[in-house]
Amino acid sequence: MALDGITLHAIIKELKEEIIGGRIDKIYQPEKEELIFIIRNKGKNYKLLLSAN
Repeated sequence: MALDGITLHAIIKELKEEIIGGRIDKIYQPEKEELIFIIRNKGKNYKLLLSAN
């Protein structure tokens, strides 16, 4: 997936609104090049998938 400026701006905006100020509850590594962060903020859990693939 190509990331242009508009897409990157939308991703940053959503992350700021949802997970800034939260705390990392758990980290999973389902694959060699993937991490899943469970982040708790404002009484809700969020999953953030980071992939180096």
